[in-house]
Amino acid sequence: MKQSYKLAVVCGKLGDVDGVSLEVDKWIDVLCDMGHEIYTVSGVYAADLPRVPAERRLTVPELCFD
Repeated sequence: MKQSYKLAVVCGKLGDVDGVSLEVDKWIDVLCDMGHEIYTVSGVYAADLPRVPAERRLTVPELCFD
C-alpha cells in the first residue's frame, strides 16, 4: 500500500523566479506526483502556485523579507 502524507513548505517568498522559489516549485511537483498533499506557508506569493490550491496556501506577512 502506498502511503501519502500532508506536507508543508515554509518559505519567505514563493512563486517568484529566484532560485529558492524555483527549487520549491520542483519539489512541489515531485511530491504531488508522488501523491502527497502539499500546503505552503509564505510571507508573500509572487504568483499563483498551480499545484497548490488556494485553500492550502497560508500567508504570514511576518515571514516576508521586505
